[in-house]
Amino acid sequence: MKASSKWFTGIKVFMISLVYIILLVLILASIAIIRAHKQDDGRPELPKLFGVSFMVAPDDSMAGTKEGCFKKNDLLIVKIIESKNRPQFEKDDVVIYFDYAKGNYNASRIENINNFLVTVKGDNDSRLRNLSSNEVLALYQGKIKGVGSIINLLESTWGFILLIIVPISSLLIYHGVSIVKTVKEMKQEKDSEVFDEA
Repeated sequence: MKASSKWFTGIKVFMISLVYIILLVLILASIAIIRAHKQDDGRPELPKLFGVSFMVAPDDSMAGTKEGCFKKNDLLIVKIIESKNRPQFEKDDVVIYFDYAKGNYNASRIENINNFLVTVKGDNDSRLRNLSSNEVLALYQGKIKGVGSIINLLESTWGFILLIIVPISSLLIYHGVSIVKTVKEMKQEKDSEVFDEA
């Protein structure tokens, strides 16, 4: 194998390793920022991308047969309501609000609208809740069944370690070993060329 080819392989392995290290740092920083960011009222911010967000259904309060029903651990796709452009809510809209009693986001169906007061209830829950229209933070758009379990696992310490840290560390170790092997092969080839010349 030519020396230039070995150097190219070494540089390639080094660059791939550098990319993985940068990705690891970015992932960790992103997770820290998302988890640490809180609103002025103390609730965590729903992460959003182009006005669309995702959240895990916290319970089975919306399990049922109506359109817009979902079960615990379904991944919900929701449209964030901007404070400037608040829509006109309609009966049977599924809305997202922050439940301060439970300390998490929740989803319920609108049962009644009276001026700025919105009465909501889960399809599988008998309790009515009155919310001001400003407390409604998002509108339900759709779901991905069961995917929320994976998100919950990633948010747990062991799940994060198992599904993020271990694979990335394995890749970094693999590339580190590849770099060491490549450098040793290049050194052996260089030493053999020097020996052959002598």
